[in-house]
Amino acid sequence: MRPKVPPVVVFLIHFVLVWLISKYLHFADFSFIGQPTVTLILAIAGTAIALIAIFTMYRAGTTIDPAVPNRATSLVDTGIYRITRNPMYLSLLLILMAWIIWRGNLVAVFLAATFVWHLTHFQIKMEEKALEENFGEQFREYRLRVRRWI
Repeated sequence: MRPKVPPVVVFLIHFVLVWLISKYLHFADFSFIGQPTVTLILAIAGTAIALIAIFTMYRAGTTIDPAVPNRATSLVDTGIYRITRNPMYLSLLLILMAWIIWRGNLVAVFLAATFVWHLTHFQIKMEEKALEENFGEQFREYRLRVRRWI
């Protein structure tokens, strides 16, 4: 079972769409005091979460490749994975939100929602099915304790 579009490609498509929308739909532009600061905070948070998640997965000795979730050798439920089941996707969302705020366009804000929807329906649910097949009751208990996004 493989996703049709890798998550990083979904992220890059949304990133480019934000740029196009903000370039051509000026009627929805916005700005506010502290906009650069909010952008920086979101970008740093997203990057930090990604690095922590990757380090945690490597330390557990399991795959971080979203194309092959059935190759997971262990269910990681420590560290950041106690807060969110999908910290790497959460990190991409935070970075996308930083870009949306930096570009300052209300129409582009909707792309954060389409990003979450797409990853949830075409990536995360597939991964959850593979994890349930691999880890059974251990994954079902984890799924009850920890939220999908945050």
